Amino acid sequence: MRTRNRRDALVGNAPLLVLRESGSVIQFPTSYTREKALADYEAHPEAHPPTERRV
Repeated sequence: MRTRNRRDALVGNAPLLVLRESGSVIQFPTSYTREKALADYEAHPEAHPPTERRV
């Protein structure tokens, strides 16, 4: 951990998608593979609202 703060650590293996334009983060269920998450987002982006935005 670079910040040494446990709150900044990622736990689990769920795929994350970071939108380049906004920095928004979209989390997918742990049952999704990286490939399924990307395909599902590309097919239905409106079904996956961002969970947070990092600056």
